[in-house]
Amino acid sequence: MLKNSQKGFSLMEILIAVGLMAIISAIAVPNYLKYTRNAKTAEAQSSLGQIYMAEKSFYLQWRFYTVDLVVAGVAPDGNLLYNAGFSGSGGTIPTTYQGPDISDSNNTLYKICGQGFGTGTVKNCAFSVKTKDTYTGFEPPGITDAIYDTTDTTFTAVAVADIINKIPSSTATKKDVWSIDNYKQIIRKEDGT
Repeated sequence: MLKNSQKGFSLMEILIAVGLMAIISAIAVPNYLKYTRNAKTAEAQSSLGQIYMAEKSFYLQWRFYTVDLVVAGVAPDGNLLYNAGFSGSGGTIPTTYQGPDISDSNNTLYKICGQGFGTGTVKNCAFSVKTKDTYTGFEPPGITDAIYDTTDTTFTAVAVADIINKIPSSTATKKDVWSIDNYKQIIRKEDGT
């Protein structure tokens, strides 16, 4: 008497397993992508927090805010995506100021590897000082009345990036835009996720 000793899965069992995997993938993959995009926004908040702390520290010593992030002591670290800083030239420097020379060309920071801001997608670059005049598209599209600048007693800084394409591009159509002011109010001006 011969017994059928073959073991395996039936076609129905395989179809059920494939169907379950498809359902799980349809739910999990979009949620994972959204989670990773939103996690990148923590960089914007961190960079703006550094600018806030540096500006407050500078203000305690000199009694005015500065757009010069080098003089203020902002020193971000790592492979960063967001362009963060100010778009203006700052307020009036008091005559009593005795600190380092202030340059409004040090008003924004960006990722660079021997290239200008927004010219490529090079990864693992250092965060460096950007010359203001080389990048005019810092103000995000659709926010024409935004002023990211300092006065003697106030400041508003901004962080901008195209987190979908993972480039800080001046030509990006969908930017993620955050701002912070001297009251530490962090606001998402434009959702780029």
